[in-house]
Amino acid sequence: NNHGTIIGPTWVRLPSGFWVINQASGDYVDCGSDASILPDVFSFEIWAKYVSGNYATLMTFRAGGDHPALALRWGGGGSHVFMGADNDRYFLHSPVDIDDGGWHHLVFVMPGAAQASIESSQMFADGQEQTAGTPTSTGSQTVKTGAVLIGKSPSAPFIGQWELARLYASVVTL
Repeated sequence: NNHGTIIGPTWVRLPSGFWVINQASGDYVDCGSDASILPDVFSFEIWAKYVSGNYATLMTFRAGGDHPALALRWGGGGSHVFMGADNDRYFLHSPVDIDDGGWHHLVFVMPGAAQASIESSQMFADGQEQTAGTPTSTGSQTVKTGAVLIGKSPSAPFIGQWELARLYASVVTL
């Protein structure tokens, strides 16, 4: 039950009655850097809607630059588990097209710090496993030393809306 600090909030009310952070203004949540939220094994769950075509960093451990991080869109056009300088895995927006401007329930799963774990990482959208691309293989995760930021990295803020973000220090199964 670690809680973050909302930085610069601009709130938007959804038809459901819930309020969400409006990322168009660069708002984010700083969760601090307690060791309990810097796990090697983790799952990250979030409801998100993003503006198509924009880089969309959902969460970063801010160890140095833009990684380790999770992004909905990065460089190659797909979602991205970016755990080191050249140590990453892309996910296609298939079978669920999350680039449609709608809300999606997303889960990223990282089963460990080793290269084999990055190669077996998973992404789910609306309960369906997304198609994975070929990972870049250069070693284990970058050591997590900075604050966990949700909705921001040093160079690529999330543009869109999100709610109900959760970071688990375990592998969740769907």
